[in-house]
Amino acid sequence: EGTCTMEASDEREIRVQFTTKQKKYEVTDAPIAVPVRFRRIHLSQMINHLLGLEAAVPFDFLVNGHFLRVSLDKYISENNLSLEEIVQLEYVEALVPPEPSAEIKQDDWVSSVAGNSAGSLVLSGSYDHNAYVWKQNGTPAVTLVGHEGNITSVAWIEREDRGAMCATASQDETVRIWTLGADATAATCTFLCRGHTAGAAVVAVQPTGKLLCSGGWDRAVMLWNTEASEDDIAETVTKAKKKRTDEPTTAAKRPLATLNGSGGAVLALAWTDRGTFLSAGEDHCVRVWDVQAGRNVRSLTSSKVISHIAHSSLANLVAGAEFDGCIRLYDLRAGQEAITAGVIPAHRAPATSVCWAPHNSYQLVSASHENNGTLKLWDVRSRTIPLLSVKCHDAAILAVDWPLPSLLLSGGTDGQLKMQTLKA
Repeated sequence: EGTCTMEASDEREIRVQFTTKQKKYEVTDAPIAVPVRFRRIHLSQMINHLLGLEAAVPFDFLVNGHFLRVSLDKYISENNLSLEEIVQLEYVEALVPPEPSAEIKQDDWVSSVAGNSAGSLVLSGSYDHNAYVWKQNGTPAVTLVGHEGNITSVAWIEREDRGAMCATASQDETVRIWTLGADATAATCTFLCRGHTAGAAVVAVQPTGKLLCSGGWDRAVMLWNTEASEDDIAETVTKAKKKRTDEPTTAAKRPLATLNGSGGAVLALAWTDRGTFLSAGEDHCVRVWDVQAGRNVRSLTSSKVISHIAHSSLANLVAGAEFDGCIRLYDLRAGQEAITAGVIPAHRAPATSVCWAPHNSYQLVSASHENNGTLKLWDVRSRTIPLLSVKCHDAAILAVDWPLPSLLLSGGTDGQLKMQTLKA
């Protein structure tokens, strides 16, 4: 197991025991004596040596569920440990910086981005009143023309019984539902959803794709279905009624339900399952809504305006991007009295967007109004130092999405849509 020597502080050692859940990287679990001056990089080199890897693989290390971000010596001192103890170190493959795969310059701010589940198409919304569909390689597929105000939110509608569909929300007080052609090079506005009395700020789609909800500056949350129904068709918009004449006839919908109770503009929405969704915004609350009951069944209180929320089905946690620059975590399993499950002091300007990794219950990415154009990737077990800081824009980042383990999307006030590839 090795020995510890105390002759000089530089030569002191402590025994560590390496463990991992990644079986392809397993090494001996026998305690090994290492110098207390070792930091993450030295421990990573040691694992590479034990594995005999030809191409170096970077590793991160957790102690008692938290990432090691200091030397072993400092960790021992901060936690009042003895050099006679054996420190358990769990190691995981570290994230490496993503590689740019596509960079698209648009005419105005990119306010919202979304990748479809297959990773083949990317949807972006712009302040030029249009939404755009792109191939994953960055080539344009189709432009969605029809809104008369800034696009504030976009989302894919993925149904097993339908082809590609998507939804857009706009400051023109409407939500539009679009149907794409088989090769995604053509699109039709199938439904024009009218009901908001102020700008529509956000749209989110139920996991089944059969319902969507929208929130707006009128403080209302509205539910819509995504197919034709006698109950919700309000009228047919004819060419004579439209300002634009270059789009097909579109059916106008009225909401299935209007859910009131929010104390301010509704800026963020996220579904947790087919019967429950969350809202948040200017009233400093994350509200849980029961679709069947049509009411707010629980509220989790913050102290700041919440501009965006994301739900992790893997962790059953909600992450909120908030105006003080923090990412707050909310545990839906906690009691009514619980406020937050943790705080990540992520940014020095209001946080604008947050998204969980689709494959990892601990990782998320966040963006903010900081003008340095930097995305930050976090592990919720290490809330003070990001796993990665990725400079990818020339100004504030308004939207981020992580649709596939290997694909990261972002849009900002520099008018850029960025696609980046992560090592999956």
